[in-house]
This record gives sequence, structure tokens and C-alpha cells, in this order.
Amino acid sequence: YSNNSLSVYAQDDVELKDNLRLQAGLRFDYNNQYKSKISPKISILYKSGAFSYRVGYASGYRAPSLKELHTDWSHQGFFQLMGNNNLTPEKSHNFSASGEYITRSLNVSLNVYHNIITDKISTVWNNTQDTVFYRNFERATVSGADVNIRYIIDDKTSLKANYSFVKDWQTINGLNTSSVRPHILLLKIDRDFRLFKKDINISLGGRIYSAVDTYSAHQETGAAQI
Repeated sequence: YSNNSLSVYAQDDVELKDNLRLQAGLRFDYNNQYKSKISPKISILYKSGAFSYRVGYASGYRAPSLKELHTDWSHQGFFQLMGNNNLTPEKSHNFSASGEYITRSLNVSLNVYHNIITDKISTVWNNTQDTVFYRNFERATVSGADVNIRYIIDDKTSLKANYSFVKDWQTINGLNTSSVRPHILLLKIDRDFRLFKKDINISLGGRIYSAVDTYSAHQETGAAQI
């Protein structure tokens, strides 16, 4: 199998004021099997003291890869990964907003986003959980928020915390087949010290994942089922 693709990207960053910047760009995608597409992007950054705020929009386009179209691969006999030559390109509209607060000892950031994806290319398991295959999803949305905190206690010790919320919605016949976990919490502490004239770093961290309910596809009909 063969496929020819070409991408050209142009972007400009304009300083409107000392504390206000505009970034705009265009991306052109060509693929010999599908239609060409021009995708715009724009964002605005505003700074006020230790605070920074950004809002943005970007459209997206992605043609199926050769792997997604034609693969037929066994993972050491545990499961089979199957391509789908009927896939179509996915298109998206992506909205985001973020804020950040930075001082010498504290860095806090918040990012929220909402992505609307048409014909999203993703994978779904069959009901016997022995085959995963690629397909387009009717309409998918990915919304979420990330909170990051880093606190420097002293010149040798720092704390980090990250919380992520994701609502990933990709449907078959109105039922969600995404297996993305909606909540993830990460905690980490770093400590530097010297021992026997050597610089030592110790990191202690952990992750907590929430549970998730998802639907798989019926082996024969392709319909979603829990």
C-alpha cells in the first residue's frame, strides 16, 4: 500500500501591546486519497503582572494513516488489531482557554478545552475482547480541564500536583465507547541532597485513576454493547 501526503503551515505572532499578543496561523493538508483542507488557528495572550490568560480556536483535519486503513496484526496472540479501508478523514473544531500564575516559589495553571470532532478515527473492542478495530465515530466531543500546581518549599524540595478531568464522548448508536478515564490525580515530591560527596535526587509520586464504564462493539453486528 502507498499514500502521498503534504502539509504546509504558516504562522505569525503579532505584539498588539506590551501585554497583548495575537497568534494566527493556517495549515494546508494534501492527501492523494482524500480532499485537500485548509485549517485556521488563532489565539490571544494577555499578561497582567504574575497572571497570564490565553484563549484560542483551531480547526483540525487528519486523514487516515496506512496503519489505520490496512493493518492486520496479532499482538503475540493476545489480540488482533484490524484496519478499516472505509475510513474517512476526521475534522475538528477546538476551543481552549487557560490562565497561569507564576511567582518565584509558586506556579499554578488552569487549562480548559472543548473539542468537537466529526468522523473521529479511533478504536473499539469487540464483545469477546480479542479484536480491536479502527472505525469512524458518528460525532465525538472531548471536554476537559487540567490544573497544575508546583510549589518550591526551599532550594532542595518541591511539590507537584496535577489533576485532569476529561469527558471523552465517542458514540456508536448513541452509546459511548470511549475507555478514557474521566479523573486522574498525580502527586509528586522531589528532594535533592548530598551523600558521600554525591548529588542525590529522590522523587516520590503516585497516580490515582477513576473507574470508567464503556461499551464495546458486538462481534457480528458492530452495534455497541456494555
